[in-house]
Amino acid sequence: MNKNNISVESLAADEHFQRFCLAPNDSDRRYWENWVVQNTQHHVAYLEAMNLVRNLGLQPNSEEILGELEKLRVGIKETQKPVVQIDSRRSLLRMAAVFLVLMMAVGLWKHFDKQEVEMLAYETAYGKTKEIALSDGSHVILNANSKLQVIKELATTGKREIWLDGEAFFKVAHQNGQPFIVHTQKGDVRVLGTSFNVSQRQTDFEVTLVEGKVQLQLPNDTKINLQPGEQAQVSNQTIDVIKVDTETTAAWRTNRMNFKNIPIRRIITQIENDFGWSIQVENKTLLKRKVNAQIPENNPYLLFEALTAIYDLKIEKVAEGEYIIK
Repeated sequence: MNKNNISVESLAADEHFQRFCLAPNDSDRRYWENWVVQNTQHHVAYLEAMNLVRNLGLQPNSEEILGELEKLRVGIKETQKPVVQIDSRRSLLRMAAVFLVLMMAVGLWKHFDKQEVEMLAYETAYGKTKEIALSDGSHVILNANSKLQVIKELATTGKREIWLDGEAFFKVAHQNGQPFIVHTQKGDVRVLGTSFNVSQRQTDFEVTLVEGKVQLQLPNDTKINLQPGEQAQVSNQTIDVIKVDTETTAAWRTNRMNFKNIPIRRIITQIENDFGWSIQVENKTLLKRKVNAQIPENNPYLLFEALTAIYDLKIEKVAEGEYIIK
């Protein structure tokens, strides 16, 4: 499929996509879940095409239907021109007309009240957090320097899926056994009803479970089931599951900093991600030094004061947002 010409029409006519919508196997799910994470600009087309295929009641084992869809797909391929931008309204109208004729021809047309899927996007600046109430009753606290995309009518579309870039704390509402899926570039988290923290930053990916059960699925098909109080750490193809204090892991959501036996390397990474600072360390052995500190505010200046006073470190300001630890 030409990524420059992706539309509701081209997706719904794609045989691989049809199979994913109607009778997916594990390989199909992995492919399309990874695809939608890598093509965030096409979320709406992806969701509309999925709803269209499913609601039209297509059956993948019907030779007659597949034959008609093959003709549709060939026709689209022959008429697509990369230099021409197709008007989305006209494209959707043409798509509806083509499928209406197709379904009437094979005797499978049924009433279908198609509703457009509306996406909501949330974003936080450095040093800021945002609380988000989702339409299915779930609650999200989005950490600093993070982005979240979610279906507006999450409770009525039949798929509770969101896309995260950064860090967020989730408290998921249980809804008739329907799973809640958090997609990130480095893996997916599947839950029914629980609270957990997800952090996907650069090379590191962490999932911390506070209560309930979650399953972490990585792009290489590795699956990890977590129990309350466990944290999965994924970095450079290594996976570790450790016991953690969940109150310290997501202290940011209550505007605090709380570190228990945490290496300075990880603290620096957190500050750089959350506040956009650049921090250099002259003595690299300090990166492994572990810190215990409780800061009443999510404030890196107060943290620096504590580090210099308790651990005898020298922190020099080079420029605004740039520091050197000696």
